[in-house]
Amino acid sequence: MLAFACATLSAADSRPVFKIGAVLPLTGDLAPNGQDMRDGMMLAIEDNPKTPVDYKLCLEDSQYVPHVTVEATLRLLTLEKTDCLVSLWSNAANIVSPVAERYKTPHFSTAWDTSVMNGRKWTLCYGPGIDKFTEDSIKILREAGCKRVAIAGCVHSISSKVIPYSKELLANKDIAFVSDQLVDPSERDMRGYILKLRESHPDGIFQLFEPPQDEIFNRQCHELGFAPKTATGWLDYYTAEARRYMNGCLYPSDLWAAESFHAKFRKRFAHDFVTDAPHGYDVATMIIKTVDDFYAKNARLPTHEELLKALKAPRELPDLMAGKGRMHENGWLETPFVIRRMVNGKAVDL
Repeated sequence: MLAFACATLSAADSRPVFKIGAVLPLTGDLAPNGQDMRDGMMLAIEDNPKTPVDYKLCLEDSQYVPHVTVEATLRLLTLEKTDCLVSLWSNAANIVSPVAERYKTPHFSTAWDTSVMNGRKWTLCYGPGIDKFTEDSIKILREAGCKRVAIAGCVHSISSKVIPYSKELLANKDIAFVSDQLVDPSERDMRGYILKLRESHPDGIFQLFEPPQDEIFNRQCHELGFAPKTATGWLDYYTAEARRYMNGCLYPSDLWAAESFHAKFRKRFAHDFVTDAPHGYDVATMIIKTVDDFYAKNARLPTHEELLKALKAPRELPDLMAGKGRMHENGWLETPFVIRRMVNGKAVDL
């Protein structure tokens, strides 16, 4: 188990300490996402070194495993006594949120599924939203001239919302919805699944896999000679091996950022970000600026209740690294997608 303790306030630094706790998959299949998120948050703190508050990033490795995520969250709240929490994606948010409610601690999730906030006062959501993702994906399939669309993916909280909305969007259109069978998230041999999918004769596939299933599915499709002319989904693959099978595919992506962020990240870490770094940067920067503004007006750190209220204040946010954003009154920070095409192993923004 990886646990990274926060540094304590030194005698030479009289600033009050504000601790940001991050529950991220730093090892395991989703380690690239967690590590990128961590680096983005670190960069945000380093970019704001002269604030009136001393910000400490406290990290716990969730491994993207439910019981480990619970334990990691509890350590941050009870041992590190963090002032807020950040988590990755909706599956983790649904585990972290109840704990945040219990401890009355603001929790920011980078989840497309805004339902993670339903009935939960203390959780905020950063992301473009499932409806927008589904609408953009169906639009891509329609504009590509697809007539027979199949969904391929794993059982997932987002899949359960994307499928019925996709069917609604395709209703009364000149497109047939031919398959929506999903596999277990633990499945690694999908050849039987692919052969059955091929029997429905789709010309477009809407993919809803997470790593490593995304790479496995597309590699096995390639091995079986199954290649519908169009595919879409959350296809921001993290390895060259995964991307090589998706040449020509179009999809909506939230894993992009302003060129200034690319340059900033490359200078600090000597490589390009792959996944969620701009999201980590945006969320951490928003927390930092909100706390700094409160401290400047009140000469003290905000209570958890005061911080939550300030974070949820509706406003336009034009300077996010992942495009212009808007904070809704329910705590959803809405961010945009960009449409990408996979070209020779590289994702190209259109």
